[in-house]
Formats: sequence, structure tokens, C-alpha cells
Amino acid sequence: MVLRRFSSSPIRGYKDRREWVGTTVRFGIEPLGENRTRLNFRHAGLVESMECYGSCSNIWGYYLQSLKRLCETGKGDPFAGGRPGTMSEGLVAQMVPFRVRADSIVVAMAAIDTFIAEIERNEPETLMYRSYRDEKDPLSFVHYMLFKDAAAHTKHRGSDYCAAFVKTLHPCCEQKPQPVDLTLFREAALDALL
Repeated sequence: MVLRRFSSSPIRGYKDRREWVGTTVRFGIEPLGENRTRLNFRHAGLVESMECYGSCSNIWGYYLQSLKRLCETGKGDPFAGGRPGTMSEGLVAQMVPFRVRADSIVVAMAAIDTFIAEIERNEPETLMYRSYRDEKDPLSFVHYMLFKDAAAHTKHRGSDYCAAFVKTLHPCCEQKPQPVDLTLFREAALDALL
């Protein structure tokens, strides 16, 4: 099964996590004489109109000060994110594969669009909700969702718009969709997936 994304809610925090694409981080070292060096730093392309500008500026400032302390005292404040996997502990992941009847595809797609728009408006702790459609079988879908924690998952399932979605979608399907609860086996860096 080859899937392409049909619709999705954005990753929470920023509307566009790809703002950094095309920007360049540059470090330059300039000797200033005996026992003195200047570190020049520039994040080319990071401009004030970007949503992440304020956060990025503050974070770069923090880590540059940390680097300065490291050089002067031997101790800085590096990122301490913990062992691999700790970024995703407590997250709830689920997928729901389903196949829509050909005579109901327009109704199903409209319901998916409406449902995901409601998730975007109402669920800040739903980190990701994606609807994938099989490229070879456009009647087959897989919904993949990632929640901050069990409470966020419970809020999602208990919402009026989730109930309305199920009421509309299930009659469109060849068989009743069955959720599959997922347990993390292994992961790459989480940010690379988002």
C-alpha cells in the first residue's frame, strides 16, 4: 500500500514548521590577538516576519551565552534532552485503516475535511492527525493520530465533532473502521518526523 497524505492538522506550536527551510546558520571564528577570539554568528534568512523569530532569537541567545560560559569557565548549559525515546514517552499513537464504498467517497472526504478542521480549532494537545489515502486504491485510507497524553486522546474521542464524524463516516465504509493502538518500538529524532 502506497499512501499519500489526504489531509492533516498542523503540528502544534507553530503554523509552519518549515520556516527554517532555506535559512543558513553560519559560525565564523576571528582571532583578535593573543588569548582572544571573536565568534561571529549569523542565522541568514531568519527574519522578523517569521512566526518563530522571537523564540529562535531567544534560544540562539541562550545557547551562545552557554557557549561563552563554557569557554570562560569550562561549564555551559547544553541541551539535556535525555536518552533516545524520552521525547515521546507518554504520547498516545493510534491508526485507523478503512475503505470507503465508491458511491460514498465524496461524502467521506467532506466528512474528513470537516473533522480535521474541528481538530485544528479545538485540540491543542492533539500533536498530529493525518488522513492518508492509498495511491493505488483511492478508496482506502489510514488515519494516523498522535496525542500528547491519554487525557488528550480521551478529549478527542469524547468530542461532539468526533461523534458526528463517526456517524457520517461509518455508513460510508465497507466495514466498520477499527482503531489500532500503537506502541513505540523504535524512533528516529521526533522533530524529523514533524
